[in-house]
Amino acid sequence: MRRSPSIVPDSDDRDIYLVLNDYDRLGRAWCETDEERTDRETIITYLMEGQYRNPVRVVAFRTMPTRGSCTVYCSHGVH
Repeated sequence: MRRSPSIVPDSDDRDIYLVLNDYDRLGRAWCETDEERTDRETIITYLMEGQYRNPVRVVAFRTMPTRGSCTVYCSHGVH
């Protein structure tokens, strides 16, 4: 049986933060970002600077490459 490649990064166990943005008539979408810019500090800085036009939610993932899994551990609405 053929196995699909893992979507979990091969790097160390770390947190990844993603932002859901509301684009008005275009709807909501997860913002595209470089892997190096998905840490907590960078996302908070971008939120404070207004990098996201209308952020709705921030979701954090903890990657665990040793177990080959990824777990959502928090989700916060942004107001």
